[in-house]
Amino acid sequence: MTPGQQVSTDAVWQALSTPDALTTIGMASGFLPETGRRFRLRVPFRGNERAIDVEVLEVEAPKRLTFRWRAAAMPEPATAEVILKETADGVHFSIGRIGGDPATCRLATALLGRNWQSRLFNEAMAQHLALPEQG
Repeated sequence: MTPGQQVSTDAVWQALSTPDALTTIGMASGFLPETGRRFRLRVPFRGNERAIDVEVLEVEAPKRLTFRWRAAAMPEPATAEVILKETADGVHFSIGRIGGDPATCRLATALLGRNWQSRLFNEAMAQHLALPEQG
């Protein structure tokens, strides 16, 4: 988002929690922000398509979404958390690993591509809030 642009936490949550939001990093099938919801994310990887199974672990709308994902090549699942926080400067977005060993997370990053977190945020915001995409 650009400096000075004020968007509410609710608006950001709405943009990130739609089934279309995940299309910025892959093709999602069945995503909804519901605890226990399982869905599959299909991502391009080295000329092929890889499936990543994802489960929503916790939802605290419009502040937090925790999920676990695993692809066939991953030795164990990885867990991540999306956090939205309203600040004086606007909405602060963070996504980080909260579970899974470093090797698993490196493999997940390889599958999803470098900077997948910022692609998810910036492209989802641009698409769903009619904002200019950030590079």
